[in-house]
Amino acid sequence: MNFDGRIDACRIHHCVCDIDGNARPHGKSNTVARSGIDIDLAFVLRNVPDRGVLFREMARVLQPDAKVAILELTRPGNPVLRAGHTLYLRTMVPLLGRLLSPGDAYRYLARSVAAFPEPERVLSELAANGFRQPAARPLQGGIVTLFTGRR
Repeated sequence: MNFDGRIDACRIHHCVCDIDGNARPHGKSNTVARSGIDIDLAFVLRNVPDRGVLFREMARVLQPDAKVAILELTRPGNPVLRAGHTLYLRTMVPLLGRLLSPGDAYRYLARSVAAFPEPERVLSELAANGFRQPAARPLQGGIVTLFTGRR
């Protein structure tokens, strides 16, 4: 799978997506064929430069009525929780990241969560790109959101 091209019948268990939205297969391979697959993604959308391209490609390879489930880090809707979450992401996450690993990954995490659109926009994008019944279910107070839809 690559996010600037097509999802074809391929052997893939899951993929790792880098900062530029480039994906590469990772882990044990399974056959993912075009017939009747469902797609589950976790913590990928923040790294995809053009979600519309990804959603159109997902719709292209899914059979009618197939399901898509996307888990993504989001910002809480409650203003108090959102303020605390923002403070935590901007201060504690980068600090802990520097203590635990080299590089700038944890600063990127905070920036990518802050830049991610509100759930309503993601739902609109899913609907505009071929998915019926788009829904967003906030989890953990909205820190994580589960987006679902049907082809």
